[in-house]
Amino acid sequence: MEDLKQYQPGANKLIHHLDHLKLIKEGRVCGAIHLSFWPNANCNLNCSYCCGRNVMDRSKEINFQEYDDMLEVLIEKGLMALEFSGIIGEPTLWTHFDDGVRLAWERGVSLSLITNGTTLKNIPDSTLKMFKWIRISIQSPQHFESIDFGRLKELTRVSTSYMLAEGEEDVNKKLYNMYKKIEDKGIIMRVAVARPCSYVFENHIRHGVHSLGEPMFFSEKPSGKALGCYMAWVRGAVDWNGYFYPCPAIQLNPEYNGFIPEKFKLCHISNLEEWLDKNPPKDLGHKCTFCNCGKENNDLIHTLLKGVEDVDFV
Repeated sequence: MEDLKQYQPGANKLIHHLDHLKLIKEGRVCGAIHLSFWPNANCNLNCSYCCGRNVMDRSKEINFQEYDDMLEVLIEKGLMALEFSGIIGEPTLWTHFDDGVRLAWERGVSLSLITNGTTLKNIPDSTLKMFKWIRISIQSPQHFESIDFGRLKELTRVSTSYMLAEGEEDVNKKLYNMYKKIEDKGIIMRVAVARPCSYVFENHIRHGVHSLGEPMFFSEKPSGKALGCYMAWVRGAVDWNGYFYPCPAIQLNPEYNGFIPEKFKLCHISNLEEWLDKNPPKDLGHKCTFCNCGKENNDLIHTLLKGVEDVDFV
């Protein structure tokens, strides 16, 4: 089995971007390495735990010219990877999805896709081949069976994710049934818990996943507040209204309950270049109670900037 660390972000990946870390340490102008892009808010499913469940207007989507301009700025500032994300809506339903994928690919950006997978049958092979990886958010064994994994595995690297919420019935049975599905197909699955949840529930699911083993693994996220907030220059996000955010996981925090407070809007992408030029990397000061995006990365950068005593004694 391949190294499962490649299927989740963390300092194990960030330390391979030493040139970018040097820019951050020196306080020089730069953008994000990786952008989570939410081109639209509409979705063809209605999952109870969805972090976009409180989005009132599902009709909005970003226009193609704004997207083009955004790419130009971010690539000039160091963007390497773009994730078409299904964390709010279903990105393949964006009116300009095929053209948007091709535009970024032709400009040399590495592409990934987070999707519910139900519309992939409508996406041409030529488009799906441009993605370095695709992750499908699975809701049930029936949902899993509806996906043509054979086709996808011929086109790119594919994995799945599965969310369990506290209070659901028969979670052990659900976990086992899902395991048998992925084992049969040889599909990697990342299992996570919907927040908020108790430590007892999270530990129960963690133990269950570890007992079953590969190709299933548990999505580990260090709990608590990060030492600082720096992800705008590592792993930022842009939504369907064209707003730039410091990370793609604000709405996953228990205290925000699926909403993104106004205070997290850094700028509109029409002013993105100006904002980045005026704001070299720094601690943005946000102290989410559970840093879903990158506590490990944030803590690493904070320590890099603030320094530690006796650094020679490693």
